[in-house]
Amino acid sequence: MPLSTEPWPLDGSRAVVFNTEAAWFFLTSADYRRDAAGATHVYCDGAGLALYVRLRFGRPIRRFHGPDLFAHYLAQATGRRVLLLGGSEAAHARLAARYPRFFAENCVTVDASMLPAEHFAARAAEVAAEGHDDVLIFLGLGRQERFQRLLHEAGHRGASVGLGAAIDFLSGTRPRAGPAWRALGLEWLPRLLREPRMWPRVGRSFALFPRLADPANAALAAFLFDQPAEARKSA
Repeated sequence: MPLSTEPWPLDGSRAVVFNTEAAWFFLTSADYRRDAAGATHVYCDGAGLALYVRLRFGRPIRRFHGPDLFAHYLAQATGRRVLLLGGSEAAHARLAARYPRFFAENCVTVDASMLPAEHFAARAAEVAAEGHDDVLIFLGLGRQERFQRLLHEAGHRGASVGLGAAIDFLSGTRPRAGPAWRALGLEWLPRLLREPRMWPRVGRSFALFPRLADPANAALAAFLFDQPAEARKSA
């Protein structure tokens, strides 16, 4: 499971879009490590994460933004049975208006319900039984990785990816930072100014850096740099 720089393949893979906050949870939460451990592809979606990896492991990594990953999927998917799970009804409606080809050329099921965590296992079993080729999950960090794990444990044989707020950016329900902000790795700053609720997330991202000596970095290195799955799960 190396850090991926190519678009998400349609081959039954289980992809995680990993940012600086996700790395903080990985180091501080055994539950999150367990939920993310089965990923076959990991995408670096944060400039802070790229900096942390360079400082801690001395290895440069390339970024691949979640919205870009989602946009590539929308452009290439044809003849797929797709479930879009999570996100608001408004986001799904506007996504359908912006990407009519995707909805015309694939069998797309939309579930915009607010799924409580205590219902994840039952819903994951239902989704696994439905036989989708691809399940795209917009439940937010932590929740989507939990659902992914339960989905694959329930026997889902298709692909899955957690994309968080990517549906909001591509549908236009939330404005995306411009190319200059993204190139500088500061795409979070305009969003922080618009959405004060982002402050705790940014705080967790900055709190990652004092953990450079944390022993759990061994598990993070195994997760990011393609160690055997057994080593990742036991780390």
